[in-house]
Amino acid sequence: MDLSTSPSLWAYGSVWVFFSLLVFFKFSHSDMILTPALLVYFFLLVIFEWFCHLYLPIILGIVLLSSACWYVLNIASPRRMLPVAGKTVFITGLWALVNNAGYCAHFGDAELSLMSTYRGCMEVNFFGTLEITKTLLPLIRSSKGRIVTVGSPAGEHSFPFLAAYGSSKAALSRVMDTFRHELMPWGVKVSMIQPGSYRTGAHDNKIHWENQHKKLLASLPNELLQEYGEEYISETQSLFLNYGNTASTDFSPVLDSITDAILSENPKVKYYAGKQLWLLYFIGIYLPHSISDNFFKGIFLKNKSMPRALKKQKNHE
Repeated sequence: MDLSTSPSLWAYGSVWVFFSLLVFFKFSHSDMILTPALLVYFFLLVIFEWFCHLYLPIILGIVLLSSACWYVLNIASPRRMLPVAGKTVFITGLWALVNNAGYCAHFGDAELSLMSTYRGCMEVNFFGTLEITKTLLPLIRSSKGRIVTVGSPAGEHSFPFLAAYGSSKAALSRVMDTFRHELMPWGVKVSMIQPGSYRTGAHDNKIHWENQHKKLLASLPNELLQEYGEEYISETQSLFLNYGNTASTDFSPVLDSITDAILSENPKVKYYAGKQLWLLYFIGIYLPHSISDNFFKGIFLKNKSMPRALKKQKNHE
């Protein structure tokens, strides 16, 4: 029999041509790459086509081969080929994403904080978290999974000396609340973890804080530096670093909250992980500003020295 006129040859050939075009389209319009697993699937397709061609009626063989090709295309969907840490990886599923970015370059007055500090905090704490969340959302939506994000009370209350960090965490809190509303129809649960004061490894990196302090002093306009004074600026940072020495080293409340947010059938919208954290929120939300301001002042504004310009004004009164 002339193979060029064989109905089965044309039928199976048409399936392969159509399949090849779809594969080419996916490769050229996505981050899809050839992985060892995909190569194995392609090889199995060839074996399966040979079996169908020899032992099955044309119509049944075409239906089964087409279904097998569609299955391979589905598992090679571009949404499963995701860029992670500069590389494209093959991910078959994702139940939960835990965001835990917490970059803080400087403790000090908002006026003294460099614009690079504001941008740095926003880039890591907000934009970085937002980008990874958007990248992985297709997988989370398909599994009706969870998004768990570690925020900060500084993003919900105006803590002195934490303008850059607090602003980035506030923006993060707002966008996660938006995701929570928008992803409800998809069955995705979004939770925020609001931790108390915990001592992390970054706190003990004295060289880092010294370099950040020197960078700040070198970058401030001379007029502003003279009005505040180097003594006041240095004391502010020292007070915060000393405050960090009293922070808890037991992270179990945070870990327990994250675990519950991932595994619970009905996770909370917000978890408050830390001793006496409820008191901070109660004072900050429900009590008059005259009381809450004094409360936060007692925690943060413990400077013994005053800004140089204010000290001069006081001496002339």
